Amino acid sequence: MVLVLLWGRFPFVKRLVRPREVTIGPWRNTWTGIIGGALTIAVGALLLVTAGTTEVSGILGASNQADERPEGSGEYPERYEAGDEP
Repeated sequence: MVLVLLWGRFPFVKRLVRPREVTIGPWRNTWTGIIGGALTIAVGALLLVTAGTTEVSGILGASNQADERPEGSGEYPERYEAGDEP
């Protein structure tokens, strides 16, 4: 919305958002296309290397997170069954 309002009032906005073309021999593209393609390749490589991010782990695994107790408490918190009132 801001771009629409500024488009007609300030000519530098048109120059700022205009696609910049890159030419290397017969190959032509824009900077936004090159950056978008590089990001797509990087995400694809990440997914291939990590088997769809299943091999990316956090600080604690799922079993360790389930075993963690709240800080300052020696007990597990009360657990309620579905339909029970706390």
